[in-house]
Amino acid sequence: MPVLPFVGQWRFATGWYGLLDIRGLAAPQARAIDVALKLGYDVTPNISSLMRLPHLYNGVDNDVYTFHDSTRPYSG
Repeated sequence: MPVLPFVGQWRFATGWYGLLDIRGLAAPQARAIDVALKLGYDVTPNISSLMRLPHLYNGVDNDVYTFHDSTRPYSG
């Protein structure tokens, strides 16, 4: 199922930033919501370190979870 993304970034201190990544969509057959809160630090201008706290909700009545997380560059 394709999902609609929403990503927000907040730079709260020099080198530090927070990300809120929400992806979700609902249909009559199923619904899926992926929410991740991320904390990042710019080690150098070209290298960032990122910690992720994910939550996945799958509204289908089965135990199959498909999850894909890609690394995307963020510039500030």
